[in-house]
Amino acid sequence: MLTQLFCAPDILESLYNLAANPQYIQPLREEVEKIIREEGWSKDAVANMHKIDSFMKESQRMDGIGLVNMVRKAMKDVTFSDGTVIPKGTFVVMATQLMHRDDEFYDDPEVFNPFRFADMRAEDNTDMKHQFSTISPEYLVFGYGRHACPGRFLAATTLNTMLAHLVLSYDVKLEDNATRPRNLRIGTAISANPTARIMLRRRVA
Repeated sequence: MLTQLFCAPDILESLYNLAANPQYIQPLREEVEKIIREEGWSKDAVANMHKIDSFMKESQRMDGIGLVNMVRKAMKDVTFSDGTVIPKGTFVVMATQLMHRDDEFYDDPEVFNPFRFADMRAEDNTDMKHQFSTISPEYLVFGYGRHACPGRFLAATTLNTMLAHLVLSYDVKLEDNATRPRNLRIGTAISANPTARIMLRRRVA
């Protein structure tokens, strides 16, 4: 149930990004078709869809589900080495959206670059470091450390599978002269607009 609640707004964010950037549909589709043709539908096959994975991760980097993450409460007074004191009972959060759009961590952070992480994988010649489900101090969608979301692997596989199926089975675009639907903000929460309209057409095999 928790995975379903997490996945619903996330796949909607990615669907809006796809509709607003239709030039990326074909390269995503070609990747999915090639891998399915060679490996069929399986967890390992989905894991090899680096562009799909990158598209999902970049969508979450740009928007995510909140302005902040990793909410913690100080159970006692905490004093840092620089003298900063966090009194007992204080809530502390990480400003994740600001971090995810910081040019100290990402090139052109305000630009939606759906293959950003796939390119980083290829450049670094590493398979794990830039995966959607991988946690790091620069990418906090799933939290960090020992309290990071334990369901992130299932969530990432589910979302990637959904996106792969969408690009394989449908053409997607915005309505004429429309722009990407704006997100809703409720307090620190971010949500894809649930009433926005996009156009989908089932592909004919």
